[in-house]
Amino acid sequence: MPNLPPLQIFIQKLVKSIKIKRDLSDEALDFIHTILLRLIDELSATIEILVSSQQRKTILATDVNNSVQITLVGNLLQNAHKAGLAVIAQEESNIPTKEKHGLILPPSRLRTYLHTYLPNFRISKKSLIYLSGVLEYFLIKLLRISGQEAVHYAHKTIEKSDVVSAIRKHSEMKKSLCRLSLDT
Repeated sequence: MPNLPPLQIFIQKLVKSIKIKRDLSDEALDFIHTILLRLIDELSATIEILVSSQQRKTILATDVNNSVQITLVGNLLQNAHKAGLAVIAQEESNIPTKEKHGLILPPSRLRTYLHTYLPNFRISKKSLIYLSGVLEYFLIKLLRISGQEAVHYAHKTIEKSDVVSAIRKHSEMKKSLCRLSLDT
């Protein structure tokens, strides 16, 4: 994977924002970061195929949406899609820029990642906002089920084993991540 600025700080902010009763261990944080990067990589590869097949040079929100539909499954897909649409709706409202979309995972940081994976394409602002909403929903879901595993096993922090166990027990998460070749 390319050498890019890490996203761990945003994962930690998400943990605090959703008020899980456990902190993440460093190993769990690194593992979730790896999952996120591999998911971005998988989505980028799919986006490239979709956009190139239409002989376009601009990535649109519909391209990101189609990529998400190929990658995620079931309720995980439906809820991630709703989250992406919700942040786009907030963006299109007349709210001042500072207060728009309320995302913790910034679209500007995702632009850096997508430009690394897809250097020959322009990326629409709406597609970045949609992708941020989808990935943030995905991370929140992963953190919540991992937190539940930590509580179940009476761990004081969320360990990598809790994340792995949560993924294995959550059928849609497991199906969605099966192609990412994670070290579980």
